[in-house]
Amino acid sequence: MGVNMGSGYSQRRSKSKTENPIFLLVCEGEKTEPQYFKQFQSRDYNFKIKCVTSGRKDPVGILIYAESLIKQMGLSEKKNDVVWCVFDKDRNTKTQICDAMSRCKSNFLTIAVSNPCFEIWYLWHFQDFSVCSTCIDTIEKVKTHIPKYCKNENFNDILSPLTTTALKRARHIEKNYGESYHPADSNPSSQIFRIIDFLQSKKRTC
Repeated sequence: MGVNMGSGYSQRRSKSKTENPIFLLVCEGEKTEPQYFKQFQSRDYNFKIKCVTSGRKDPVGILIYAESLIKQMGLSEKKNDVVWCVFDKDRNTKTQICDAMSRCKSNFLTIAVSNPCFEIWYLWHFQDFSVCSTCIDTIEKVKTHIPKYCKNENFNDILSPLTTTALKRARHIEKNYGESYHPADSNPSSQIFRIIDFLQSKKRTC
């Protein structure tokens, strides 16, 4: 069962016409991703941002869980709601990731894959890195910058000021892959920058 990171995630939304659209993040990880995305759960955005953990490891299972939440919460593209499923390449096969991608029929429901793991996104806050790596090696590199790093702690005070740098590096890496880019094959890579780009485009201006 997923763990709610925002109040009332499973309840259907109110019928109020003035309620903001919902931006739902369905994460594979129980600690790292929810801790990171907490910084965006504020009133600074034109979306009501919610983050939940799926309790599942396989990409399709995460998508299926997201689809169940969409029904429970009454989300829809017509209401301008957006749903992202966040997971790692890690031990998942290309077939598994492609199967998950095939379930994303529109921009309403999509995925953000990190290869090999979410920590590659953290690493780009501190240094350039474009060499194929394992999850263990990536985490060890993060620890050279955050010595006390562990998955259940919040390090947003360290990471947040360096977000712009991480965005540039992630975009540059993906651009360099060119037409050969695929989230299952391209190590290192992370589509987390797409989520951040989207959220930044939805920041309130006043």
